[in-house]
This record gives sequence, C-alpha cells and structure tokens, in this order.
Amino acid sequence: MIAATLLALLIGTAPILLPPPPSAIAAVPAEPGAVMLPEAPTYQAVVADVDGDGDREVVRAIASSSDAIDVEAWSEGENGWERLGPAITIVPEPSSGSQGSFVYTGAPARLIVRRIDGIERATLVRQPRFDEPGLEQSCCLLLHDVVFRDGSLQLVEVAPRAQVADAVLAIDMDGDDTDELLVTRGLQPLGDTTYPTDARLLRWAGDRFAEPVLTELLVGSGASPFVLGDSDGVPGAEAAFIGAQSRLHRVSLREGDALVAESAEAGTVSALAVPIGLNRGIATTSEIADLQVRPWPRDAPPGPPVAARHLTGDLVGITAGDNGRAELVLRLEGEAVVYMPLPGLDPIYGPNPRLAVRNVTSGPLQPFIGPVPGGGQREEAVVLAEGRLTSTAGEVASTSALAGVVPVGLVGSGRAWLALWHGLRELRVLDPAGGRLDAPSLDPGSGVSLVPFDEIREPEGDDGTFDPAVDRAVRDEEDDLLVSGNGFEALVDAPPGSRVYVQIGSAFDDEVPVVPDVGTIRVDIEPPDDAPPGRTLIARLAVVTPAGRGYTARWAVRVLDSAPTLTAGAETSIGAPSVIVAGRAGTSDVTVAGRPVAVDEDGRFSIGVDLPPWPSDVEVVATDVVGNESRITVIGIGWFDFRTLPWIAMALAGLGAVGAWLYLRAPGVRERPIAAGDDGVLEELDPGDL
Repeated sequence: MIAATLLALLIGTAPILLPPPPSAIAAVPAEPGAVMLPEAPTYQAVVADVDGDGDREVVRAIASSSDAIDVEAWSEGENGWERLGPAITIVPEPSSGSQGSFVYTGAPARLIVRRIDGIERATLVRQPRFDEPGLEQSCCLLLHDVVFRDGSLQLVEVAPRAQVADAVLAIDMDGDDTDELLVTRGLQPLGDTTYPTDARLLRWAGDRFAEPVLTELLVGSGASPFVLGDSDGVPGAEAAFIGAQSRLHRVSLREGDALVAESAEAGTVSALAVPIGLNRGIATTSEIADLQVRPWPRDAPPGPPVAARHLTGDLVGITAGDNGRAELVLRLEGEAVVYMPLPGLDPIYGPNPRLAVRNVTSGPLQPFIGPVPGGGQREEAVVLAEGRLTSTAGEVASTSALAGVVPVGLVGSGRAWLALWHGLRELRVLDPAGGRLDAPSLDPGSGVSLVPFDEIREPEGDDGTFDPAVDRAVRDEEDDLLVSGNGFEALVDAPPGSRVYVQIGSAFDDEVPVVPDVGTIRVDIEPPDDAPPGRTLIARLAVVTPAGRGYTARWAVRVLDSAPTLTAGAETSIGAPSVIVAGRAGTSDVTVAGRPVAVDEDGRFSIGVDLPPWPSDVEVVATDVVGNESRITVIGIGWFDFRTLPWIAMALAGLGAVGAWLYLRAPGVRERPIAAGDDGVLEELDPGDL
C-alpha cells in the first residue's frame, strides 16, 4: 500500500513516464517469505550453531565503519529472525597506535566452520601485526570461537597465540566427526625449486585445541590447501595442495598425528575424492582437458583410470541420494554444469543457464550442493546451479535464478531456510572450511538474505524480463531510448532490500542502490563521459531480489548531448503591429516569446508577434526530444520597421540634393584683369571696383 501510494505521488508530480510494453513486467513481484537482514556491507557469511540449541544460525562479518569490522549472529525465533545480542568488534578502528599493541589494519580475518561431534562451530581466525620495536611486522595467529552465552555474543579463545600462517583449514582427518585444524606456512625454498611447508595439526581436546604437532612437507608454498575428502578408503579425509607445475599432493594423517604427503603427476587443475564402487579414489581434471577417475590407495601411486572423459572444468562436489547413485558435478569452462554418474561418467548436461542468470551474473556462481529439507527419511542431496534445481534422481525443476547470489547454507528450525550471500561483482565467497589467509575484501553491494526453501522453487515471471518505466528519455521508431548527456532515470518497483545493478558500456557501476522499505526507488543511469555523441550504447539494469531472483532490463541508448540547430529572424509589415518571426530548427520543438510554434516537416516555422513601434527583444528557443536547448534573441519593431528602409541610398540621395541646392545658391565672382606694372603690392581697393 505504501509503495503504491508513493508510486502514485511520483507519477502525479513527475514528468510523464514512458509505459513499458504490455508484455513486460513493469514491477518486480513481492516476496513475502524472504527476509533481508539489516543492511550492512558484508565481508563474509557462514552458518553454524553458536547458541548450542542444535539449529544453525547465520554468522556474518560486516563493515561497521570505514575500517572496523563487526561480527553478529542471527537466529530464528518466535518473532522471526532476531539478532543474538549486540554485535562484537573483531577488527577495531585504526588508532595512532602505541608500542606493544596489535595492529589489525590490512591484516587477515576470516570465519571458518568446524565440526565437534557433528555440530558446527564458527571460529574466527585473525592474524594482526604487533607494533613493537625489534619485532617483525607479522605477529601471531589468533583463534576464537564465536559463541552466544549469557545473553551476549562472545569471542572465546580456543588456542594460544601461535606463529603466523599462510592458511588454516578445518578438516576431519581421522574420521571421528570432529575436525582438526591444519595450519600451514611456506618456508624459504630449498635449492631453486622446492618449497617446504611447515604443517601444524591442531587436535580438539575438550574445550580447546591441544599443542600442535609439526611436520615439514614438500608440497610447494603451502598457501592454498583444500579438502580433498576420503580418497584412500581409510577413515578420515585428506587435504590436498596443487603445487609447482600443477602437481597434486595428497596429505593424510598417520600415527602420532604426523602428516605424510604423496604426489601424483603434474598438470592437475582440480581434484576431489569420489566413490568407485565399494572403494574410494580421486577425480581430477587436467590441463590437457581430461577428466579422469582413478584409484589411489594409501602409500601407492594413483592407479590407471577406471573412467575418463574429454572434459575440463572445476569439480564442484558429489551428490548421493536414496537410490545409492552418486554423481560428480562438474562446471565446464563455459559455466555449464554437467552431472557425471559414477563410475561410468556418462555425462548428463544440465539445462542451459536461465536467462536471468546470464543477464545478471558478471562471474561464475558457486552451485549449492546439499540436502532438501523435508526430503524424506534420508534427506536427498540436490544441486542448485544456473537457476535450476536438480535432484540425484535426475529430475530438473525450475527454480529461482539465484542470479548475483551464492547459497551459504541451510539454517533455522528444521533447516528450512536457505541463507544467500548477495554481491554481483566480486562473488568471492570464502570456503567455510578455510584456506588461504588474506586481508578481508568487501563488495559494497553485499548483504545476506534468508529464504524459505519452498520459496526458492518458484521461478521468475517471464524468465526475469523487466521493463520499468523511464523518465528523461524518449523512444524512437526503433524503440531505442534517446537521452541527453545526463542520462535517464528508471523507476524500479521491487521488494525492499533488492539490489539494483546498473551497467552502461563495459562495466557495472560501483554504486549499488538498494530498494528501501517503501519498495520504490529512482535509479540514475548516466552514460560514460567518453561516450561517442550519437552512438548507440547498451544499458542494462539488473534487480536481484532477497530470494535471489534476477530481473533485467535492457535498452539501446542513443546520447544526444549537443544543442539543436536554430536560425531565426524578424520581419514587419508596414502598418501592422504584428512582427513575423520565422526560421528553421530541424525536428526540435520551438517556442517564440514563450509561445509554442508549429514546425513543418522541413523544420521551418513562422509566427506573428505583436510588438510596440520601437526595438524589442524576442527570444526563440528550440528544444530537442531529450531537452537540449538552443536560444536566439531577435529584435523586432511593430507597425513600421525603420531598419528595413534603404538608408544608404536615401542618405546618398539627400546628400546629392543638398549639394545641388548649395551649388545653385552660391554667388558669382568676376575676374579682374591684371594691369601692367602691378608689382604684387597690396593696395587699398576701392569698393566701387568690386
């Protein structure tokens, strides 16, 4: 109701807005089930049980100011989603500093999720510097759990300060349903090519981590470990590194918490542990565009392939349903998703990306693989990718496009909600298991929403085609928009919290407007400063709703940023008070002395203007279809325009007449003869001689 009232006011007080074509969606439908968490640029979001009630909450790190970062947790309560106590600061504002203090500016800070007896916990990993003379710039690794106790969110230290690290990974390496922490740090190279890595294994011991066990591994720099999974058939998961020359290294846990690295051949792009019948193995994609599935027993080299396909891309994950069938999910280089039933790997190509996904997304979106809430006695895993929901039974259902968002995880009571992370340009979602420690990176349009899973199943109308009303623009015969150099406005009516992304030319604008609570926002779309005059540009507007639905509008835009041509003059008929003002103005609208004038097909115009019998200014204004103006002031005289008389001829004629009269009026003069003896002496003359 509020949105409709505001829209009516805007339409009533603004210039006439162009109506969209009848087949287009002029307003984005409401989404009463979706919840957008309060606006805050979000560095990272994870799901974990921070209050110990058995249900997951949303934990997010947000920008509380230009440099400070806070962490907060949101839980499903009786009155909807509520924040668990006040937020806590994890990266403080920079200060002038004093000797012996932590310095967090530009330091790594990220959230990881680890399991203790199957329950997820959120652990904050930070690595500040220490401002102390004589110490190195780097300082120490800090590990704290984010927990909700006694009515407040708290940071609980779970390990003593330790030496700096390149990466931290939560991984269950012994298969007891409780994760260990694998902390790695690259060392100086041995010789010219080999980089050893210090690997520390931290094991959970009741309420904190025990002292680490250190192993030196020859796996490369050690900066980017990832969870490989169970590839050797021995209980527990293995970690992996892809080192120099793209060589795959598998790291497994041995007796005494020692770590052992085993290496495969070079050229690996991605790797994942997979089931091979009753056994385990690895799936790898390589630089020569081959997908292979091979056994890799412990303490042995990888065996020959049991299946292979000429495909390349990134391995996303494994699905396994009630029917016992497992599928390997692969994203091809062209961003299409392929489902590969194991062990034969006969590819099942997923449907083409939804139109809204292709229009909205500027980079690859991470698919979601997880259980469907309420999927039966055994929750069946599904894949949300490219705007489609695919079950392991091969059924494909239309669903929200999830354009410009990435699923974070299932949360709430019964895990019936899907948390979505919004952010169009970066799409740099940190793996909740951990990985490389880098300084936090922020997408200014980022945020988090919560959507009932049933709502995710509902697709966009017309596949997300959107055509909002526009202002300060005119459509030509080809339905292109003609605009001035200041661009135009789009009136976006969408669910509150929706992100609006604007692109004209090659890139999306840095500013990301957010639809306010009234549900309506005016969005400026300005051409770039270097836009060629008269050239056609493509402008796109993308609306990403809290439920992850994507609606896009597209216009061909022609910029008219120069003043229209205009010529004009004034002519007076003798004895008439009306002055005729006439000229030419192309296809522009013309006003003369504030009165509109008809313009013919050749751009000519003419109108009479009553003026007094003395010189008076008359302003002629030509305005093109987008508001550019040209102005000319002509001077007119009513009744009789003395300026039109032949003043030069009249002046010459008058001068001749005066000369003739003077000539006729001049007296005659007699010539006196000169007598002999005149000596040139002045003599007195007798007046009688004249």
